[in-house]
Amino acid sequence: PVVSSNAPLTRALVPLPAQLLAALGGEDTLHDQVRRLLWSDLSAGVPGLEGVGRGLGMSPRTLQRRLREEGTTFSAVLTQLRHDLALPLLGDGRLAVAEVAFLLGYEDPSAFHRAFRRWSGLSPRAFRRASG
Repeated sequence: PVVSSNAPLTRALVPLPAQLLAALGGEDTLHDQVRRLLWSDLSAGVPGLEGVGRGLGMSPRTLQRRLREEGTTFSAVLTQLRHDLALPLLGDGRLAVAEVAFLLGYEDPSAFHRAFRRWSGLSPRAFRRASG
């Protein structure tokens, strides 16, 4: 058992990413498949290109090439996923900013702060105040 587990919080958060992914539409591009694999492992740490490639049954090089054919990169898919998930998690207000950072796969909350400021021009706390 995880000593710091929070069952009510887990129940509240589990449906959120599935709702976001469902909103993407019915297209099942490689981009979408990578997003799903990244999302499923994000809070355990960011899976690398090799791990995602293995999950999709292809080499890292093939994964990179096919993503490039779709006009994106592994890094861009990861960044967009984190951004898309950060907005509702911060807007909800039930989680501390450090908890949101952890759920998005950041090892250090300050890295999340910098990334969020780059995405939105606001700190996570300022975004929360503005949206609430």
